Amino acid sequence: MQLANHRDGRRSYVVLDVANGSVHSRADKFLSSFGEGTQWTYAYHLVDHLRWLAANGYCEDNVTIQDLLRYLALCGALHCGPLGTPWRATLWGESARAIRATCLKSYYLDLTTRDNVNAELRAALSMRRLPNSRDRDRSILGHLVTSLSASPLPHGAAQRKLPPHTSGRDP
Repeated sequence: MQLANHRDGRRSYVVLDVANGSVHSRADKFLSSFGEGTQWTYAYHLVDHLRWLAANGYCEDNVTIQDLLRYLALCGALHCGPLGTPWRATLWGESARAIRATCLKSYYLDLTTRDNVNAELRAALSMRRLPNSRDRDRSILGHLVTSLSASPLPHGAAQRKLPPHTSGRDP
């Protein structure tokens, strides 16, 4: 990942290709649609993912949903890989894994749509689901919501409900 300072004061981040050190054109096209903060975060996650692809002999054109699920499992504490060690030296928390899953879903949806490759992966990532009551409550016009995007990639644990509040008095 490389920082690029522009003449007008903007900063952007560029992902370099693992094999030859040139700009990774697919990642560059994807990152160009985001602001500086999101570019930095997504570039960081993409660099790690692209290194994993190269280390395992995969190509972006033929990666499957199972490959992405295995990669996300290797980034977390739940799976230690074939050699008994995780892919990353430090394990990621739930929110970091959720950001990584969002980044990968967005990247592969953009890639498969823009380059018209890997239609099977695009179909697997384009799942839709019906809204539940919580979604309708959050929406101002909840009665108009007919479907929502759903990601097959894990987004961390569901939010826990807070324990009941006690008054602090002993019984």
